[in-house]
Amino acid sequence: MDSVYGWLPIKYSFETLLLFYLKMLSLKSVLIPALASCALAFCFFNLVQSQDVVNCVRTNNNVTDTCLGCICEASSSCNATIGCINNNDLCGPFLISKAFWIDAGQCTLTPNEDPNGKDAYVRCASDIGCSSDILRSYFTRFLKDCNGDRLVTCEDYVMLHKNGGWNCGTDLAGTDFWDLYLECRQFVLDQGQNI
Repeated sequence: MDSVYGWLPIKYSFETLLLFYLKMLSLKSVLIPALASCALAFCFFNLVQSQDVVNCVRTNNNVTDTCLGCICEASSSCNATIGCINNNDLCGPFLISKAFWIDAGQCTLTPNEDPNGKDAYVRCASDIGCSSDILRSYFTRFLKDCNGDRLVTCEDYVMLHKNGGWNCGTDLAGTDFWDLYLECRQFVLDQGQNI
């Protein structure tokens, strides 16, 4: 096994390092607190380094095109030429942030495009098809019942989009975004379509 310092393997599991840390805390020596702190630092460093890379998942059959359409309407009136606003903080018809794009797996406009390229985020977020892929990928990663009704429906996808996957349960009632979504939803249902 490769080693960073000749004695410490590069990859330790989080559990192994945590056990090492706890063992160090149980010893009664002056040096132990310093060593224990180092072990804890290695735990967190290893945990962050070992997290899986998130890849763009371009298909998610759980979210309908009409749901995506209403999210787009609520975001920007589905303005496909909006570009980026707020100093490039939000881009495209869904007003996607770079952090959202990264959490979704850094979808790209073309399959062979480097997601670390200078304009990859802006190019994808500004394209209606690619930005839809960003949402589908994000929803696949963070799929959950945000509104607590024990079902995952378009309302949950709307909340995931607006609030983010880490805090999707925040109520959107009374916001312009939610009101626009509800208006679009009602239009879709009045046409006899599913949302």
